[in-house]
Amino acid sequence: MAGSHHLGVANRSSPPAWLGWVILAMVVYGVLTGPVRRMIQAEHELHAGKPMPEFAANDLKDLDGQPLSLARFKGRVVLVDFWATWCGPCMGEMPNVIATYKKYHGQGFEILGVSLDVDKAQLASVLKSQGITWPQFFDGQNWNNQLARQYGISFIPNNYLLDANGTIIGEQLRGDALGQAVAAALKK
Repeated sequence: MAGSHHLGVANRSSPPAWLGWVILAMVVYGVLTGPVRRMIQAEHELHAGKPMPEFAANDLKDLDGQPLSLARFKGRVVLVDFWATWCGPCMGEMPNVIATYKKYHGQGFEILGVSLDVDKAQLASVLKSQGITWPQFFDGQNWNNQLARQYGISFIPNNYLLDANGTIIGEQLRGDALGQAVAAALKK
């Protein structure tokens, strides 16, 4: 009685071929969408009026070996700038970022660079040639950069302007908008 049911129970042959494909699709979907879901969730938490979450790791250091945290900048207006030397738009915006820093640093403006570079020597060369003196976080992990992952960064240049209390007051500021937002924040 091949293929027959006995007492309502089907023969125990191998599962249908399509079942393996369904399981594979579910695994791939979970693997691919998990990180995307986390990035989207993190990006939703980073908006004007919300506090910028502190770095998840408390042992981070900048390129000079100094401890790195947002608390280090408390009481100052801070631009958290995600960028890389290989990013054309980042480098195109850099003269404006440098000019804004030079103009307002003495009044309480700081920048914290988060470099998505993989080549530390290349980063150091650009920092020196451009005269970039503010702290930089670099771990050589490109898009897997620890802070880029924590904050769900999915594109660069990408930045967040924080007031003296660490609250986000601006995002994706470029050109004249950056200088104007910094000037307004420093007047408060």
